[in-house]
Parts: sequence; C-alpha cells; structure tokens
Amino acid sequence: MSFIQIRIDDSLKNQATMLFDELGIDLSTAIRLFLKKSLQVGGLPFEVRLSDNTLKAMNAIERMRDQSEENGNSEMSLEEINEEIKLARKERKNKNEVL
Repeated sequence: MSFIQIRIDDSLKNQATMLFDELGIDLSTAIRLFLKKSLQVGGLPFEVRLSDNTLKAMNAIERMRDQSEENGNSEMSLEEINEEIKLARKERKNKNEVL
C-alpha cells in the first residue's frame, strides 16, 4: 500500500472532515473514493470550468489579437506602438487647432 501526503489549509481539512463525518466516512476514504471515481470516468468526477467573466476576458483578448493581425500591427514593438500613439495625438491636436 502507498502513502500520499498533501498540504492543505487547516480550515479546509476541518470542514471536509466534518462533512465526511456526517456522511459516515473518514477523509482518507473520501480521497480514495475521489481517486477511484476519477479512474472510472477517465478524468475529474465533476465539472471544472472557468468563470463567465474569465471566459469573456479571454474572448475579448482573442478578438483584440485578431483585430491586431487584421490591421497589420500584431508584430509591432512597444517603441513602434508608442510612436503611433504620439503621431495620432499630434494629428488630433492639429485637427482640434484648425477647428
């Protein structure tokens, strides 16, 4: 038989121990059940997914990356980007002075 040692927060351990005690099993049995079920289903025995906000942020980043590639500026260096910003600000300032 093998021995597994893990570090977890005391509060997490206490809460889990209380939960499993109510179910009539100890923490070691609960962990064995988790491992057996993982093998049975070929993965985690519950859904693991990102939050909706994280997914939205990842999608927004991907859209910005696509737009950057479409606009031909995905390979610009920081210095080139800063120069573009400086030129755009100068053009906007000149445009506002004419009005």
